[in-house]
Amino acid sequence: MTDSKEGGEQQKEKEKEKEKEEGKEIVHRKERSQNYKPRSIRLPPAADLEKAKAEYVDGVLIIIIPKDEEKARQRKVEVQ
Repeated sequence: MTDSKEGGEQQKEKEKEKEKEEGKEIVHRKERSQNYKPRSIRLPPAADLEKAKAEYVDGVLIIIIPKDEEKARQRKVEVQ
């Protein structure tokens, strides 16, 4: 059995094999499932996506997005 959805959302694979050996029945099974759960975060306007870095270490995704110092400067607005 193979079950797959578009975009890599869900993927299942199941294999079942039967063999006869001296009157005994042997069953081999192989199952694999993968769940895709999209994650999104809102980035500030000062995020410098050109310098973004990502790495996958020991099952953890680490994403570093530095701030663009020019965009991150605060401005003062005079209140009347």
